Amino acid sequence: MFSSLKNLFTKSPPPEFRDSELGVLTLECGVWGGTVQHDGRELRFSVGGTETAPDAALLGSVRSLLARFSDTERSAIEFLRSRETDLRQARLDFYSFDFIWEAKPDNFALEFLANGDDSRVWRVEFVDGQPSEIGYDD
Repeated sequence: MFSSLKNLFTKSPPPEFRDSELGVLTLECGVWGGTVQHDGRELRFSVGGTETAPDAALLGSVRSLLARFSDTERSAIEFLRSRETDLRQARLDFYSFDFIWEAKPDNFALEFLANGDDSRVWRVEFVDGQPSEIGYDD
């Protein structure tokens, strides 16, 4: 009886997906998330998909981005600074990248913190591999 009650209040761990290159991804709030080691850095990312697995095309897009990550990150920072005058002199630290639009695997976003301030996460959205818009989440 105790085990039945315990099961009612025990939260099961989130579903996991294992990728040979990208490691373990977990599903939270309908989006798969993971962390990958790349060029001595730990990079967080999110990927769209189903309740059972991340979208295969989006995983391919993640791999493709990693191959050109330094250039893409530099492009995002330059674009963000050109559009937001308050960030021209700020230290911009990479926060995460997102491939969540299954119908548009070439569209993604890179996110940054300005001067370590995590109260606002700055986002650069890419369309067809090119920076197109900025925004932020509070």
